[in-house]
Amino acid sequence: MSCRKRCKREIFKFAQYLFRLVTGTLNTDSVEDELELSAVRHRPEGLEQLEAQTRFSRKELQILYRGFKNECPSGVVNEETFKDIYAQFFPQGDASTYAHFLFNAFDTDHNGSVSFEDFVMGLSILLRGTIQEKLNWAFNLYDINKDGYITKEEMLDIMKAIYDMMGKCTYPVLKEETPRQHVEVFFQASKMDKNKDGVVTIDEFIDCCQNDENIMRSMHLFENVL
Repeated sequence: MSCRKRCKREIFKFAQYLFRLVTGTLNTDSVEDELELSAVRHRPEGLEQLEAQTRFSRKELQILYRGFKNECPSGVVNEETFKDIYAQFFPQGDASTYAHFLFNAFDTDHNGSVSFEDFVMGLSILLRGTIQEKLNWAFNLYDINKDGYITKEEMLDIMKAIYDMMGKCTYPVLKEETPRQHVEVFFQASKMDKNKDGVVTIDEFIDCCQNDENIMRSMHLFENVL
């Protein structure tokens, strides 16, 4: 099997996992009216509150919870579990760093774990959020130290993490300096850093992304998944 086909297969497997996590593996006909809380250590907020805070219906939240609890019986996901999940679906590379960054983006209260609330709030933005909300979430992912700016080094760290995760299954095979070259081009060609101060603010980030057709197209990829 070629390297490119192997990459596609692994990405497809990862997409299957996300679908299973989102929709659950149990028969949805048996979902009860209320969340089952007795068997888990972490007890999520009530359905009404989550329904008000997200763009999911009550039925969708019930299905999401079934899937989440099936994968995470304790009611929370820690970073090591998150890394293990990514390692399973990207075995040809090292997904630990990217999983760390993504985990921090979901762990909004920075307590070292992702609860069902954290998960469903992030998922609501990614699947049903406005363009502004999605771009804010993406900015938060790239803003590693959460100081309100994206530096070249932060973007480089994310790019390196993605390439490490894909391992040698990239076509053409990437040279070691490729991530830095891509970041340099991105900062210059995209005119994201408008005032040339070496950092990107949230306003610069959103303005640049909104004027990029490819980015805007990608913002709609996962709409209406549920």
